[in-house]
Amino acid sequence: MLADSPELSIVIPTLNEASAIVSLIENLCEQKKSPSFEVIVVDGGSQDATLAQVNALSELCLKSVLVIDSLPGRAKQMNAGAQVASGQMLLFLHADTLIEDPYLLKQANEEIKLAYDELGHERVAGHFGLYFIRQGSGYERAYYFYECKTRLNRPGCINGDQGMWLSRTFFEELGGFDESLGFMEDARISARIFQRGQWVSFSNSIFTSARRFEVEGLKARQTLNALLCAMDAIALDYFFEQARQAYKAQTTTQQLDLQPFLVKIHQASWAKGISQGLKWWWRTGGFVAENAWQLAFALDCRDSFAKGLSVADVESLRLQRYERYLRSFIESVVGRFLTMLVTFSWFYTKLLLGRIKKS
Repeated sequence: MLADSPELSIVIPTLNEASAIVSLIENLCEQKKSPSFEVIVVDGGSQDATLAQVNALSELCLKSVLVIDSLPGRAKQMNAGAQVASGQMLLFLHADTLIEDPYLLKQANEEIKLAYDELGHERVAGHFGLYFIRQGSGYERAYYFYECKTRLNRPGCINGDQGMWLSRTFFEELGGFDESLGFMEDARISARIFQRGQWVSFSNSIFTSARRFEVEGLKARQTLNALLCAMDAIALDYFFEQARQAYKAQTTTQQLDLQPFLVKIHQASWAKGISQGLKWWWRTGGFVAENAWQLAFALDCRDSFAKGLSVADVESLRLQRYERYLRSFIESVVGRFLTMLVTFSWFYTKLLLGRIKKS
């Protein structure tokens, strides 16, 4: 590491992000008293003015902006950026991120170093709380719930939209982002961080576009996210082998269609016979049981929303009661069996209704 190397490397993957990247780089230019940093924009083959915008802005406000080309795919792009980064710390941000706080990097840097000191090691990753930037109205309580979840340090609550800040050493120990699927890279590295280290929530927040939810449908997108996380958690690899093309096709559609994914899950779960299929569904019941706390937290968010509390001030009384009185039962053998039955019933009802609708 050279003496004049920046302390932090900020890696931003782009693909036709001309409408968003300008604001993010301007926000980074306005950061005050931050650690020394470089910005690495990793482009996956943009056909719009993304690169022209980045080059113009770098001349105006940042000297340390590096633009590199990569094969498309967020995991591939972020790994490529990490390989050329010269900072001891890495921060991965999506191109549609907005930063309002001019001291965000300064504060986050202080907080992660404090975590190092308190824990006595650097197997730590930090993430920001999230606010969604929306073009329309509706689903206010649902967005409130998802914004609240981004402030928790629980499995399934941390994704790439929130930013990921960790040391280069820890990132390399984790093996970087998983490039095998073309999606799920943030969920997978988040899970590995829980297994090998610890997450910390930064006190400040960032903003991201809700465009994908608004185009595809919030309920459908979050249902698909939950299904993907469940299949990944139970290691139903055959599903991902079959579903990869279906997932890629969905990125260009308007309203998200869950039916192709439900069909693939059904086919994959029973592909090796009834006995193995029952084992897959038993594991799914376990995954659902481990995430049942979200129902209690959703009720807390509902009440806090009604009281006009900010997402940072949610009162989690029901979640505390769940952890104290219900969690041990829900995650027991009996609880897992019941959650398996409920999930199985929901899934096949959804699948059947979808087939009826299309017939």
